[in-house]
Amino acid sequence: MTTTPLQVMTLATTDKEEHHLLGLQALEKLMKLKEVEPRENRLKEFRILLRKWHPDKNPDQQEVATAVFQFLQKGKLLIESS
Repeated sequence: MTTTPLQVMTLATTDKEEHHLLGLQALEKLMKLKEVEPRENRLKEFRILLRKWHPDKNPDQQEVATAVFQFLQKGKLLIESS
């Protein structure tokens, strides 16, 4: 079975939407972590979130997991500064 250009465009759009939605979910969890006290618990929860999105833990969603993981790593400053 061959894939038509329209199907490829639809799949690409779906992937981009999935990346965006998962990124928003990760951002929401990251923002909630700002409120966790004490700082040690906040960092522990952050590490758990990172582990959840590590690309090695998500071989079936490698591309999405990599994007979300990198996004979360950039958000570490947000967690540490709170």
